[in-house]
Amino acid sequence: MTNKKIGFFFVFGFLIILSLNISAQQNRNSITGMVYDSSNNRPVSDVFVELTNDVYSTLGRRKTDSTGRFSFNGLSSGSFKVKVLSFGTNYLEETKDVEIVVVRIGNSSTMDNVYIDFYLRLDKRKINITEQVNATSIFVQDIPILALEKYKLAITQLKNPLEVELGIQNLKKAIEIYPEYYDSQLRLGVEYTNQNKFYDAIPYLIKAVTINKKSFLGFYSLGISAFNLKQYSETEKAFETATFLNPQSDYANIQYGMILRVNSKYKEAEIVLLKAKSITKNSPNSQVHWQLALLFEKTGRKKQAADELELFLKVEPNPQNLKQIKELISRLRKET
Repeated sequence: MTNKKIGFFFVFGFLIILSLNISAQQNRNSITGMVYDSSNNRPVSDVFVELTNDVYSTLGRRKTDSTGRFSFNGLSSGSFKVKVLSFGTNYLEETKDVEIVVVRIGNSSTMDNVYIDFYLRLDKRKINITEQVNATSIFVQDIPILALEKYKLAITQLKNPLEVELGIQNLKKAIEIYPEYYDSQLRLGVEYTNQNKFYDAIPYLIKAVTINKKSFLGFYSLGISAFNLKQYSETEKAFETATFLNPQSDYANIQYGMILRVNSKYKEAEIVLLKAKSITKNSPNSQVHWQLALLFEKTGRKKQAADELELFLKVEPNPQNLKQIKELISRLRKET
């Protein structure tokens, strides 16, 4: 597939990050995972995931993106608890224990990156369990039995890190049996996107949004892959469609505003990012402040850029590049 034919994160590989000189002593461990709806095995977006230590002190809180993904970085070794919070949803809360183990080898140490998945169950006290509740819009197809069996087997295998490749192969078999299988096309595209295999993801995501033109997750994932392949025109179109399908998604609006800025459409970018800021008023998202800071700095509004960086630090008080951000705020203030 040529770059010109490519039609479309996490996820946030597109962010322009300050140039850092991170010392070897800083923690490089992480906890990453996905949140799914156990009733349909689809990713659950926009739910909060909280990280606490073994004495229940809160270390951070993240919101799952539109692929259901979350990540906590820069962690020390030790025992942690990861909890998916249920407020504002029809799900039961779920908590998992995680152990990060670091081994010293001479003057250096190993790095531990832990991956966990959550499969949320519906709370019968909040809803009528007979109602069909989905994290994404419902798309109904009459699936051949054999293709459906391959898909269900694949979903089970994808829950096990040791069987992910088997799950991918069974998704492909389901598609061979029924090429118009939306769920299989979408899930395979999302899996490849999460694995940073963006060229592999593209054809499945394009097929998914061709089958279901209202697939928010399909267009959002297409945007992530296209951006990472530096297909900025296609990225903009994908995120524009995603925000049309789900106007209240903070992540989609942040991504759309970001790519508008990258494409030098500064007025449009500001409108979209300010909308994202309004959406996140009651549940702040640090990335909207980061993107606004980049936009304001680019357009010569130094004071507003500094203000947004300070808001970024209120939401995310201990980023790895804290020193550099504070120095940048100070410089912007002096240049005002």
